[in-house]
Amino acid sequence: MSCFWPGRENHLGQPLCTLSIRSGMTCSSDWLKYNSRRYLQCHQTGTQLCTRFCGWCHEDHDHFLFIVSLYTHDIPNHRELCMDMLLRLFPEKNRQELNEHNRIWDSQRFTQAQLRAVTQQCQRDQEELWVKALVTIQEAKHAHQQKLEVYRDRQHQQDICLKLREKLQQWRAQQEEVAKLEAAIAAREHQQKEARLKRGQEKEAAFRSQQTKEVRMFHLKEQKRREELQQRDELRLAKLRSLMEEQARRDKQRVQFRADMLEQRRMQRDAQEAERQREEKAREERLEALRNKVAVVAEADPERLMAETKAWRNQLSAKETELPRPLYNINTYTDTQIVSDPRMRVEQALREAGVQHSQYAREVLSIVKPVKPPRRDTKSLLQF
Repeated sequence: MSCFWPGRENHLGQPLCTLSIRSGMTCSSDWLKYNSRRYLQCHQTGTQLCTRFCGWCHEDHDHFLFIVSLYTHDIPNHRELCMDMLLRLFPEKNRQELNEHNRIWDSQRFTQAQLRAVTQQCQRDQEELWVKALVTIQEAKHAHQQKLEVYRDRQHQQDICLKLREKLQQWRAQQEEVAKLEAAIAAREHQQKEARLKRGQEKEAAFRSQQTKEVRMFHLKEQKRREELQQRDELRLAKLRSLMEEQARRDKQRVQFRADMLEQRRMQRDAQEAERQREEKAREERLEALRNKVAVVAEADPERLMAETKAWRNQLSAKETELPRPLYNINTYTDTQIVSDPRMRVEQALREAGVQHSQYAREVLSIVKPVKPPRRDTKSLLQF
């Protein structure tokens, strides 16, 4: 294939060669892919020729698929549950036949899925190759146009360069003369700058040597001061430790003395408590003897003990002379009016009969009317 862009022949020829290799089954990976596709097609054709519903009738196969779709993988122990339901639905078939049918159906689905995947991959490869070929041709055309434009621009630039070369040579001569003058001036300035820098370095070296001596003396003084502080702190620490040991020894003796004192006081308190108990016991014995000596001897008179006293009888006679008065006036019915009410007599009779809470008692009491009908203004308008 002749191309106006020679560099693109290999770029475009490589995919075409790959496609031809795929068609001829010579590439290892592509040969396996398309060989598997051919095998799947042959296997599917053989399976379809054998049976469409895996050896079963249409209705049994549909029932089988429906039961399998009910028991998904997220259900615990779904295989056993599905097999149990299939055995109930197809009692004439055993477990081995059901497993064999399930295996054939899974193999058929797997073959169809693999065939679809291989076919889609082949279509995608062909579309990709076609798009890549179009893009390559467009790129080659665009590159050729760019190359023509570059050639024209190069010719124009060569003409311009010839004109500019003379001006450039003249400009270079001027620039060389300017550069020589600037180099001479820069050399003189550089010499002056080096001289100033050397003098500054000498001054800085002298100043640094002086500072180094001062810093060394300062470090020596600081070291000496730290050593003195270390010695003083060590002496102070030893003195404090001796004082603390002496104080601990004294505190231990003081604690022991306090413990002995507390033990002695406890023993004294125990002795005093024992002495007090003995005195209290002797006192009780003396008091008991004294009570026995002065005890009153009298005959037993229960009637006189429970009888009223004269003071109590006088108090009762004084209360009987005073008439009791009510705290406030009560405006209500008398006992005669209450007993004369027929509702009261009926309720009392029902209560004596023991049926006051029965439905019969409610009906009887609802029929009985009072002697005097109530006023109309006392009736309630509320309905219960």
